[in-house]
Amino acid sequence: MNDSELRKVGESIETGDKITIGQLDVELTVTEVIPTDGALNIFAEKKNHPEQGHYTKVEFALDSPTSGASLMIRVYDGENYTGQKISEKSYDSVNYISKIS
Repeated sequence: MNDSELRKVGESIETGDKITIGQLDVELTVTEVIPTDGALNIFAEKKNHPEQGHYTKVEFALDSPTSGASLMIRVYDGENYTGQKISEKSYDSVNYISKIS
């Protein structure tokens, strides 16, 4: 997807929606959508992934259609993001976003 296609899908996403993103092809639940100075910041989570007892938190920002996107994936031990962080990976882009519901 190009940046303007990502932005179009991003603008249709609301809190509670189910989505998938390119770098982490599992279903995530959107927890918050915050527009800030032209950027669109989206937060999503997946409990008990990739192993039972782990919590995955995803944050991504879609900037203006010409300036791309960024993505941060963090995995915590426990049921939420207050547990010990066991991995973190950041990307300079988002391959695709798919809205499931």
